Order: sequence, then structure tokens, then C-alpha cells
Amino acid sequence: HQDTGWVIRNLGVRDSVYLTALYQLSHAGVKKGVQVATWMGCMSNSTYYKLRPEPERPRGQGKCRECGAELKPVRWEGEGDPPLQGQLEGGYWIDPGGWRYLEDGENNHSCLVKRPDAR
Repeated sequence: HQDTGWVIRNLGVRDSVYLTALYQLSHAGVKKGVQVATWMGCMSNSTYYKLRPEPERPRGQGKCRECGAELKPVRWEGEGDPPLQGQLEGGYWIDPGGWRYLEDGENNHSCLVKRPDAR
């Protein structure tokens, strides 16, 4: 501590990468504009930028790739399970019956989405 100002404590070997990261981040300070974690090797920032990643697509309402119409959020209010339950995110041609457009300002809360039964 006298030389560096750092206190080092050996916690031994951990069995979980997740728990190791959780421990380290629970002791990290967070400041706006400053990166908390530093990645090394194939996950480093310099490697990431060499790959020239595409900019993130904006979330929210978009346009239909087929016809260009504005997409609007909907909620399933039909009988039984929603027809897209368990499907990956994507475009599907389905019967529009049972769906309702959300009103302006109305959110599709996750508590209204029926979770599949644990098996």
C-alpha cells in the first residue's frame, strides 16, 4: 500500500466468470463518459473498431421492409396464447385478428406478456 496506494487482497480461484465480473464491477466507480471495464484481446476496443461495426439500428417504430408503411406497436388481446409466443424477433405474416394497436403513450408492459410455463 505504501508504494502504490492500492490494497490487494487474494480471493483465491473463482468457479464463475459471471461472479468474478459481478464482484469486480460491484467495487467499480461509475462516472459519465468514462468506461468502467476494459476489455483485452479479441474483445478489446481497438479490435472492435478494426471490425468496423455497423451503427446500431434505432429502436422503436420503423418502416416495413416490404411496403414501407410505418410500423405500429400492438398488443395481443385474442383468445389463448399469442401466435408469436416463443418465436424469435423478426417479420411474420400472421392473421391480424386478436391484435390491438396501442394508443399514443400506452406501453406494452412486460407484465402483460404471458411467460411460457417452466418445464
